[in-house]
Amino acid sequence: MIINKLDSIEFRLKEWHDFTWLKKYGKAFWAADETGSGCIGFGMKNADKKYFCKIAGVNTIEAEVSPKESIEILKKAVRLYYDLRHPNLVKIIEHYEFFREWKEAGTN
Repeated sequence: MIINKLDSIEFRLKEWHDFTWLKKYGKAFWAADETGSGCIGFGMKNADKKYFCKIAGVNTIEAEVSPKESIEILKKAVRLYYDLRHPNLVKIIEHYEFFREWKEAGTN
């Protein structure tokens, strides 16, 4: 287990990741790192706006799937979310692939 940090928020993952690219959304005020999905979620605040950022494939300590599977699951969820869009649901403002390579456990 590795303690990672973004702004003043600490979170645990199986390996270190650089999340400084999230600073374009403001300052981290919350992290959800104990997920079986292999995703981590961050609450980011920029002035009066708050954002929820979900990142797949980071190998959370509770991950029940590989990083590669985590990425595929989140991609499918994004498509479903757009299909189910509704005024009472939080709006997706963007989604994209940030880093296409992942390291499977036991490979180089």
